[in-house]
Amino acid sequence: MHDTLDRRYWGACKGRSAIDCAWAQAVRSESDQMTHRYGIVFIAGWSKYYETIPLEVLKMKFLRHGAPTCWLELVFNMWLSPRVIRLGRHHSDEVLCARLGSPAGDAYADLAVKVNTVDAFDMMITKSPTIDFHTYIDDSGLHNSSSDFDIAKGTAVEGIQHFFEASRQINATLNAEKLAIISTHPALAAAVCDELELPRSVIKPSVSYLGVDESAGAVRRRQRVRLKQQSRFVAMRKRIRKVRTMRKGFKGPKEIPLRKINLRCRARWFRTRWTSWISTATH
Repeated sequence: MHDTLDRRYWGACKGRSAIDCAWAQAVRSESDQMTHRYGIVFIAGWSKYYETIPLEVLKMKFLRHGAPTCWLELVFNMWLSPRVIRLGRHHSDEVLCARLGSPAGDAYADLAVKVNTVDAFDMMITKSPTIDFHTYIDDSGLHNSSSDFDIAKGTAVEGIQHFFEASRQINATLNAEKLAIISTHPALAAAVCDELELPRSVIKPSVSYLGVDESAGAVRRRQRVRLKQQSRFVAMRKRIRKVRTMRKGFKGPKEIPLRKINLRCRARWFRTRWTSWISTATH
């Protein structure tokens, strides 16, 4: 199955990872910037993708891609069987049967995602062959560059539209907070947003959004400064809390008014009182 579904755009496969995909597109963006080309990267993510996969449709796709029937029946009988939801000591009143959602966190989940999306992505690559596309489970990125502004804009808009169409085919909902457009030229990013009717907030100012604009030492140094400030704020809050607790338990006036004392007047008054007391005691 893994050999049948092997595609160059998968990030979750043998020999590749999400970091490899992100760095590959980041390096291409840096190359476009250095060679003065019009480059653009579109980053998108799906919201709760595992929970929206229909199991009956997924089973038919497995059969179409040549999955072993005995293994398929065993897995789907287990996941479609009745179950009782248990949370601590609490149990569900009704017996539930799963209809949507794929198990996450194992090799079967990665295989199920590939089976569910491979047809739509293959069609997208066929329609937009010049787009450099990479995807990792539910996070995807599209890169395009050209020496001409209009060609770069048209290719990017076409590729992003085909990606939106592929997302609708597999019933995946785009997460608005994960949408981002990074371009070597701000005018190109603005033109693509206007063409796709996307808000300008998805435009990121530089490739530093991918974490390649600064050295690792500078990033670690800023992290240490933030951690030190955070620890100081925590200690300050603890001290303030302790003082407030002590003041609540203090019986008496909360504040003692202070006034200036003339030490010479006090010394003269004390000497007069002491002299009068001694003279009274001797007589």
